[in-house]
Amino acid sequence: VRPLPCPLHAPRVRGDDHHVFEVLRLDGVAQDRHGLQIVDRDMEETLHLGRVQVERSPERFKLKVERIEIDDLVRFAVSLPQDDRFFTWLRATRPEGQVSNLTLEVKSGPVPADFRVTADLSNIAFAAHELIPGLAGLAGRVSMSRHEGEFRLASANLRTDLPHVFRTPVDVARASGSIRWRLTPESWKIVSDDLAAENEDGRVRGDLDLDIPRDPARSPVMKLRADIRDGQGAHAARYMPNVTPEGLRSYLTRAIVAGRVTQGSVLFDGALRDFPFRHGEGRFEVRTRVAGAVFEYLPRWEPLRDVNADLYFTGTGMRIALIDGRMHGMTAGRAVIAIEDFLAPGGAVVTVNGRIAGAANNLIDGIEAIPDRRYNAWLPRGVRADGNGVFTLALNIPVKRPTETTFDGHYRFL
Repeated sequence: VRPLPCPLHAPRVRGDDHHVFEVLRLDGVAQDRHGLQIVDRDMEETLHLGRVQVERSPERFKLKVERIEIDDLVRFAVSLPQDDRFFTWLRATRPEGQVSNLTLEVKSGPVPADFRVTADLSNIAFAAHELIPGLAGLAGRVSMSRHEGEFRLASANLRTDLPHVFRTPVDVARASGSIRWRLTPESWKIVSDDLAAENEDGRVRGDLDLDIPRDPARSPVMKLRADIRDGQGAHAARYMPNVTPEGLRSYLTRAIVAGRVTQGSVLFDGALRDFPFRHGEGRFEVRTRVAGAVFEYLPRWEPLRDVNADLYFTGTGMRIALIDGRMHGMTAGRAVIAIEDFLAPGGAVVTVNGRIAGAANNLIDGIEAIPDRRYNAWLPRGVRADGNGVFTLALNIPVKRPTETTFDGHYRFL
């Protein structure tokens, strides 16, 4: 038995080969060659520690633990008579995973002044709770003291759950970077300037500045900046914020058929409780350059193809500025597809305003191909025309009532 700097209460301590040491008060660590378990008969919980090494000197106390199952540790922790914000979070999220190669070092003294912990983490998971996101598959190395710390992220197959922002969890194939934090009298400060992640939808690199007040009545404030590369335009709906109405989400999921995000950026700057910043309390912006996209703005209508465009999303609206594209053999350019307000009282309205240049006969073919006769009944069947020109069009598409779409167009021969 090796002495501890302070008594540890436990009804029983049992080695992995089931040797049992009956004690009422444990003033040291009992261990055999297989490792250590601490069992509390009253709570009916067991803490599995693996091999344990304890060192003590007049200057310090040092504990090394081979492994800890976090769910075991959490079951012990939540049984303690603590009721602060951290323990409330523990009880609500029930973290799981493994801690290995843990080292705890405490400076000796009547009251320990500080401590230092280092450990490897793997398969860490906890549920989202209130405004704090959930994670699964988190891995890396942590180093921390009483008031600050750092986590070196090195995860594969990580899942992030931000239900306050996104409808569904986001899967990440690989994630890396360092996350640092420190405790101030007012809040926890969390920063990172080298976060990187990638999945089938693209690659992201950015930095984070998060302030979590110690007062639960105040909202966390986040500033996130990220660059996007090699994204998949067809999966854009996965990253639409929760404020996007379901009808609009379904429309955009169907309308954005293909495309590649060559570059882009994301900015979130404000209090999480104020999102989507309808009154200017903060900023949420997604800007991307898309190449080779296909946009089916109405079912069964000829889509815009080979679209190169700049996309701009906020928490309240979106704008697609077309650089060029094709439709019915004509060249599209100088077009804008926009939704001014996702939550407009009568429902969101998609507006399309642009110019299409090409042969008149191609335009006639395109109008004849419109499946709804309300938009082409005026055109005599079989009419043909020679020459080239520019067609200017304007569409207003109510997302909830697409059959009420209005269409206005003018063709000018060149």
